[in-house]
Amino acid sequence: MPKNHPHRLISLLFGAALLTAPVGNAIAADDDELIRRIAGEGGIFDFTKLDGQGQPLAEQDAVYTVTPWSCVRDNVTGLMWEVKTADGGLRDQNNTYTWHNPDSDENGGAPGPGDGGECSGSACGTHAYVQAVNEQGLCGATDWRMPTRSELRTIVDYQASFPAIQTAYFPNTVATSFWSSEPNANYPNFAWHTDFKFGLASYYYFKSGPKAVRLVRDVDDGE
Repeated sequence: MPKNHPHRLISLLFGAALLTAPVGNAIAADDDELIRRIAGEGGIFDFTKLDGQGQPLAEQDAVYTVTPWSCVRDNVTGLMWEVKTADGGLRDQNNTYTWHNPDSDENGGAPGPGDGGECSGSACGTHAYVQAVNEQGLCGATDWRMPTRSELRTIVDYQASFPAIQTAYFPNTVATSFWSSEPNANYPNFAWHTDFKFGLASYYYFKSGPKAVRLVRDVDDGE
């Protein structure tokens, strides 16, 4: 059932106002599109719980401990999000990763360390984690990626804290910061992350600092 939440739009606009580092035209266009979609839907949260094959659960009121789900589809933004686990495996809630992107066109001048966090199932850097989840085929998909700052802010819930997210859809969420895909354009050894303790803002930090990760993908019209 969609939850009326006008603060969702405020969250995204507030986050956009705090993005002090230069961003590319593509990222700015993505921000505008997210704002347009959320504003057009009145700032609601509208999620669908998905099983391991990416299919909607028959019972959307299911409790995770009874009928666990693997992903959540945001019916407003058109994004699909990874749901964390509590099983000590690849997607465990307590896994942390250093920011790592070997692509020189996207890493802001420094790739970051590839294995500096604490995790299971992959090397503990963000690039390795993306690869591992795609090899696993989470929710029937192999195009998972790191989210932008603005994408992360679309799931911040300002009416919640510790964690600042709707845990009815995103269980096993640790109240901590989650890495975004974006390096800091001014400081090569830093990258941006988004706070999910209070949902205050996005900040930058050393790429070598371990943080949590939640992957995202774009949902095709037919999904």
